[in-house]
Amino acid sequence: LLTSSYEGSPNVVKEGMACNCPIVSTDVGDVAELIKDTEGCYITSFDPVQIADCLMKALSFARTNGRKNIQYLESNKIAVKLKAIYEKIILENDKSQ
Repeated sequence: LLTSSYEGSPNVVKEGMACNCPIVSTDVGDVAELIKDTEGCYITSFDPVQIADCLMKALSFARTNGRKNIQYLESNKIAVKLKAIYEKIILENDKSQ
């Protein structure tokens, strides 16, 4: 459960998804994008009744498929992307000299 008013890309949501846990969160940062394809994860308002309703729905899921849906965030995949960015910068720098 995340009921923050302001967030960027909350790690607690990514960590929960990596453990295949259901998520209930307010619509902050990139949470809606992170959980959009994961059954058992819900975006809620700050209304206590809606939060409780989403929690009840989420608790009916023992596990989700969240880990599968955030595989693009695995460290080895991020490392490959960063390496490509650095190589591109180095090549562009070499060409300009």
